[in-house]
Amino acid sequence: MKHASRGLLGTLGMAFALTTSVSLVIPNAAAIENVMTTEAAPVAQTFEVTGTVEAVPIVRDGYGVTAPPPPPPPPAVQWPLSPSTVMSSDFGPRSCAGCSSNHQGLDLNPGGGTPIGAMAAGVVAKASAGASGAFGVHVVIEHVIDGQKVNSLYAHMQAGSMPLAVGQTVSVGQTVGAVGCTGSCTGDHLHFEIHPGGGAPVDPAAWLRSRGV
Repeated sequence: MKHASRGLLGTLGMAFALTTSVSLVIPNAAAIENVMTTEAAPVAQTFEVTGTVEAVPIVRDGYGVTAPPPPPPPPAVQWPLSPSTVMSSDFGPRSCAGCSSNHQGLDLNPGGGTPIGAMAAGVVAKASAGASGAFGVHVVIEHVIDGQKVNSLYAHMQAGSMPLAVGQTVSVGQTVGAVGCTGSCTGDHLHFEIHPGGGAPVDPAAWLRSRGV
């Protein structure tokens, strides 16, 4: 009987010891669920920004939409007709039937009716709309160029083509009339003279070339 009790007690003791050791190694289901719930729960984080935030300037690449540049200003001095216009008679002595022996200007032949432009800005000093006389329909314009007074003359223009009056201001290139054959002439052409200081005439071609035109 004692042996049986000892055997039963031993068996119970071993069972208790085994149960205790298993409980230490393997946690119960509630403990596992608690651990899993704790690990899975998201952690809310809060950040606080302090101090002054300065705007960062925008660096552009240098390109943009801009207005087109303005056109260049007109030249101060220019030919009254295209520089490529045919010249039938130059400045100085000449010999021809029915013409002056000492030509005081240039005869330019672009064709009848071609518009004539003022050599430079100035004021009309003389304007003759009459078709008679040596110059026929003609105009004289007084300019100030490089601080010096200079007169230019445009002669033999078509009747009715000269729109200017004495005292009127003109701009460089402004139309002063049209090529014609009024006065003493043998065909449509412009007789063009330049008088520095309002005095004796000089060769218009040389005078214009000296100013780069």
